[in-house]
Amino acid sequence: MELFTQEVKNMGELKEFLKDNNEISKDYEVAVIVYAFDKGNF
Repeated sequence: MELFTQEVKNMGELKEFLKDNNEISKDYEVAVIVYAFDKGNF
């Protein structure tokens, strides 16, 4: 599921972006998953 594609840089920007979205609870937490690879794709 894709919630949005606009990048936000901090919690302030995230709160501003979500303030009018009634589909997402205001009691949310943030989690980040990062896939990082070197030049050899390892």
